[in-house]
Amino acid sequence: MLLLALAGAALAGPSTPASGSGTPPAGMPPAGHVRLGVGIAKPVDFDRLTHHHHDVWETFNMLGGVWVKYGRFGKEIDQATASHRIALMTLGATRVSDRRKLSPGALAHGIADGVYISYSEQANSRNVPVWIRPMQEMDGYWMSYCAFNANGSRKGANYTTTQYRNAFRRIAIIMRGGTKAQINTELGAAHLRPLQAPLAASGITPSGQVEMLWNPQGRGAPNVRGNQPKNYWPGAAYVDFVGDDLYSQSFHAYWPGMKALYGYGKPFILGEWAPWGNDDPTFVNEVFTWARNHPRTAAIVYFAYGSPFSLGNKPKSLAAYRNQAARAAFNTSV
Repeated sequence: MLLLALAGAALAGPSTPASGSGTPPAGMPPAGHVRLGVGIAKPVDFDRLTHHHHDVWETFNMLGGVWVKYGRFGKEIDQATASHRIALMTLGATRVSDRRKLSPGALAHGIADGVYISYSEQANSRNVPVWIRPMQEMDGYWMSYCAFNANGSRKGANYTTTQYRNAFRRIAIIMRGGTKAQINTELGAAHLRPLQAPLAASGITPSGQVEMLWNPQGRGAPNVRGNQPKNYWPGAAYVDFVGDDLYSQSFHAYWPGMKALYGYGKPFILGEWAPWGNDDPTFVNEVFTWARNHPRTAAIVYFAYGSPFSLGNKPKSLAAYRNQAARAAFNTSV
């Protein structure tokens, strides 16, 4: 739960240290270790390919539909738990009922509160670590919730970085749970509207294990003033992990972004990474080495959705991955 005392810290800039008592977020690996994760439909297939168990399973979820009606959000967490993995739940901005991509402004004003209440109930009731990644790569024009178009023009009042920050704060407050009064108090402290969907006075019993991952990419695209990660920073009180997405494209990856985002001082997750279309073992080795040398790194999550990212067609990269994953630092379990 957020505390009113943290409201001021929430508005602080990137130099703000990790908030709270210093207790590590739920799911942090033992000191000196880094969890390996994968985004793929069947993580066991990636385990077999790489000869290594992956502790983190990244999935992508829309708003509503089967994720609410049939409890699919909780079932994905159950599947991860049953296979000894932490569920990393990416929350997009697309409403299932009409495929409408909701704006950050609409989300900040509570249009999807009913969905987030359901997701929070499903996540907290499992009483296991659950990592929530709302609206990732927000500084990339290809994401509907980015504040900018590809040509550098602004999208409008409902897509400002302020609206994104408010939407993220709202999601964090609801996802962490609490009584209805507590949630509304925290929304008020963040200058947000009270809940816009029904919730019993008893609210949502917090598990204390639902953790929020703020995950931009390391540099804005378009790379213009106002569209950099810092412009979307919601505040330390609303973030448990900071992340980055890093791809090797034409044998080049943007490493300065990793350094800058690690510098926020929070436990760190590489939310997506892969050689993109090229067999690049050097990049694979660099990612593993970077993770070992940055002690706040909780996990590195390989993105294996689609053939451009598959290690199955990159024999040199696969060999490098197997060798690196065998190191003691990546020997973890859930």
